[in-house]
Amino acid sequence: MARIQESERGAIVVDEIELRDFLPESKLANDEATYIVFRFRNIGRTSVRLVESKVQFHLATEMVEPPDYGARPLNMTGQILPQNESLFRMYRLYDPKLPHARLPDVTYDLITSTNDVFLVLYGYIRYVDAFGTRLITGFGYQYSALASIFSKRSEFQVYGSDAYNYTKKDRR
Repeated sequence: MARIQESERGAIVVDEIELRDFLPESKLANDEATYIVFRFRNIGRTSVRLVESKVQFHLATEMVEPPDYGARPLNMTGQILPQNESLFRMYRLYDPKLPHARLPDVTYDLITSTNDVFLVLYGYIRYVDAFGTRLITGFGYQYSALASIFSKRSEFQVYGSDAYNYTKKDRR
């Protein structure tokens, strides 16, 4: 029975991460904020019931361990994500050192001119599968300027250790 549950279990991934109007020059006005759009996608064979998520999108000079997810989770209780379905999310760029960070304050040139500063997206999502098992999936991504130049769209690559990228039973 355990093998059947494993093969049928719902599973969440984060993909289709996009920074709009960022490459190579901003098309945003000075009073517009920088946002990232991505999706939680259920790649499993059964529906999942979402519980909560925490997401961070900011400038960084390193990925600290353990990850600092911030104080307040987004309550997702009651949301169902069926098999092969997606839930899109949008988050605003922030940085504690740059109040109301926005383009052109955070520019493509800033990100590409140094290896010291980069954009990161990381977080987790808690959910319950169809068999009642509580799971948590963590994710970590870094903006890749080089890959973005070649693809002509914003590219994020998996980044961070197992402290950021995981799926495990949630003991909470």
